[in-house]
Order: sequence, then structure tokens, then C-alpha cells
Amino acid sequence: AVIAEMIPNLPLLTGIPEPVEELPPDEAQVRLRIVFQRFVRALTADGRPLVVFVDDLQWIDAATLVLLESIVTDGDLGHLLFIGAYRDNEVGTDHLLHGFLRRVLELRRGSPTLEIRPLDETTVRFLVSDALHVSSDEARELAALVSNRTGGNPFFVAQLLRALHADGLIRFDATSQRWTWSIDTIRERGVTSDVVAMLVGRISTLSPSTQRSLQYSACIGGR
Repeated sequence: AVIAEMIPNLPLLTGIPEPVEELPPDEAQVRLRIVFQRFVRALTADGRPLVVFVDDLQWIDAATLVLLESIVTDGDLGHLLFIGAYRDNEVGTDHLLHGFLRRVLELRRGSPTLEIRPLDETTVRFLVSDALHVSSDEARELAALVSNRTGGNPFFVAQLLRALHADGLIRFDATSQRWTWSIDTIRERGVTSDVVAMLVGRISTLSPSTQRSLQYSACIGGR
């Protein structure tokens, strides 16, 4: 029942659990950690590896961090691969995550830290050629421009390609059955290197009523 409060779909697998006794907040937190540890152990007990990936750890709250730490530092837990991703430029020295990482690395000395760098121009060229179904050589000039404008950020690369398509600068030719573009025309349009400004510009093309709906939605929060 404690886990079902966190994972509402769990009763579809386990059936509706019996209710549990209500506890004061501090005791309820301790019970949650203990029960969640047992839950994860049950998922890995027969030797099947369990992979847990948590993104955007820079936004994690203290309670969730305590819960995660109880899992990844559990000496009786095996067959677990935990992967956490965060933006290091948003994690200052006083961030909760620093203490968590230090304690985990002290206990799990084999745990690697990998810095994910921007894509280089060659990789962007492979991405562009794959997206547009053309050879690497055909994608070379366009990929160089995209790489230069986006700094190799994968999200920005995808957004820029979508924007070029939305503006008709990349289009599908039904006659030749292939994607076409004019690199000179794209350069003449002066494609911005500020992808945030580009996204804002795309929002500004929406109808006033849609923009108002987005403003109201933004007041609700990220979820």
C-alpha cells in the first residue's frame, strides 16, 4: 500500500493492497525508505538486472534524494544499474546533489562520472544525413551550418531542422521523392544561433487564443 501511493498503476499487477496504519510524517518517511528498498530488492532478487535512469537531477528535491540514496547505497542490493543525469552548469557547490554524489562515490568507488559533451560536426553530419535520407557528403554543408548555429547541442539540432522545415527551407519534393534545400537560401535568411529566440518566434506565430492558453498553462507548472 505504501508503494501503491507512489506508483498508482502498481495494483494492476499486485491487486488492491490492504490499507496500512497512518504514521507521523517522520516515521512515515522511514517506513517509505525501508519498504521501497525491499520493493527494489524484490525486482532484482532473481538476478535479472534492473536499470533505473533518472534525468534532470539538478531539480531533485531533498525527500526524493534521500530515497534514491537509500537505494544506491544499499549494500544488500545487487544487479542494479543506476544512471543519473544532470546539468552541471545548474548545480552549484551548495546544491544538495553534491553531497549525494560525494557519498555515493565514496561507497561505490567503481562508479564512473561521464561528461556528455556537445556533438562534433562529423556526428551532426551523420544525424542530418540520417534525418533527411541523404549521403554524408550531400549533408556536409547543411550539417556544418547546423553545427555552427547550435554548438552541437542535440536538442537544438533537432529544433533547428524542424524550424527549417516549418519555414519551407527544407522540403520534400514529391517528384524526386527526396528532401531538398538550398544552402544559399538558408544562409540568406540569416538563421539565428539563438535557439531560444527561435522557439519564441515559433510560439509567436500561433494564434492569439493559443498563446493565451499557453500562458495560462504555464501558470499551472511544469507538470
